[in-house]
Amino acid sequence: MKHIKFIYLLFILGCSSKDIFISPDYKSQKIQDAILYISAIEEFKIKHTENVFTESELALINKKLIGTINEQLKPNLFLQTSLSKIEFIDLKSKVSLEESKLEFNDDSFFSFKIPKNKISLNEENSFVLFIESFSVSIFKKERETSDPAKTYSISNPTPAETKLAPAKLADQIMSCDFKYLIWDNANQKPVIYGFVNVDSKFQENDDIDKMINRIVDKISSSLIKNSPFKI
Repeated sequence: MKHIKFIYLLFILGCSSKDIFISPDYKSQKIQDAILYISAIEEFKIKHTENVFTESELALINKKLIGTINEQLKPNLFLQTSLSKIEFIDLKSKVSLEESKLEFNDDSFFSFKIPKNKISLNEENSFVLFIESFSVSIFKKERETSDPAKTYSISNPTPAETKLAPAKLADQIMSCDFKYLIWDNANQKPVIYGFVNVDSKFQENDDIDKMINRIVDKISSSLIKNSPFKI
């Protein structure tokens, strides 16, 4: 199924400086020729509050999004960073994680599972990207308009009466949310961590592959934004 009722119109990074925390030791650093390992994203469920897609279409979106992230995240990050190598890795047998409360912005804390001990990796100058709580939601969001022609519709409450009534306009939205952390394996401490939220409006009859590729491009940019790896 090449085309389903989905189109990329606008993709806005909801990732401000308040959503990201850079550890003080790395704020002024530019890390060169390091290796980044990425823990692959696993299956996730799409929250679907509107009957926009069938179950089979949602399963297709799920499969394509996971596949594209795991295929395209590596080359996308490589183009934007000073990293010498990027690899996906299955960390289940290599690392034991524990829940930790990390310093965050505005005197708050950031909860995330971090390694208990140094991860057994071949390279010394290595970092690991962890992603948690990855979720996708599809919903409708009402919007305001100043155009009277779009704000009102004609209604006929009785055969003898016709009047203008407010018309509710809505955008269909796909939202992607997750937490992430980049771990310095040699020094056993976090480099940068935070929240990512991205939204996309959609309409009918466009290629889902192109839309998802653009989403992954934006996810890539948000992960490396303000980091010491960015070119």
